[in-house]
Amino acid sequence: MTSKIAVIFPGIGYHKNKPLLYHSAKLAAQHGFKVKALEFSGFPQKLKGDREAMMKSFQIAIAQSEDQLKLIDFPAYDDVVFISKSIGTVAAAIYATKHEVPARQLYFTPLEQTFSLIQDGNGLVFHGTADSWVDTEAVTAGCLEKHLTLKTVLGSNHSLESDDVFANLQDLLVIMEDVNRFLLNQEV
Repeated sequence: MTSKIAVIFPGIGYHKNKPLLYHSAKLAAQHGFKVKALEFSGFPQKLKGDREAMMKSFQIAIAQSEDQLKLIDFPAYDDVVFISKSIGTVAAAIYATKHEVPARQLYFTPLEQTFSLIQDGNGLVFHGTADSWVDTEAVTAGCLEKHLTLKTVLGSNHSLESDDVFANLQDLLVIMEDVNRFLLNQEV
């Protein structure tokens, strides 16, 4: 029997019970993955436009990831998937590289800084075209440079949502269908 693990790397304020991460974790569990959801805390209050606060936040996310994952024997698993959101994309990319974890990466709304850390050809990226944290051109360029599959959600923000609840639900269904295929290691 194949042993599988999915690790959830949250964002700031976007925890494991928010729609993208909650449903991704449920799908992973449904497909036989052990799910390990990380929790981050203690970030500076105002990050946007403050390089120093962002750097401190990256360090916090990385340190808390290290602490919460230190007992996991990743080589014991046949399939490792890292599912990350926003600042969690930075932590997931760094952790995989530093510890040589051959994780398949699913990135929800990565930050621009994430692309310098991502392993080439390893990942599925979701981005909203109204994301105020990173523009679509930067994400598109990063995905092209790193040979990543990019899925854009038109008019959606950093949470992959808009003001239209029913459009959000329709978008979430499409996103989760892609997540499901990704977890099954199928073409997305």
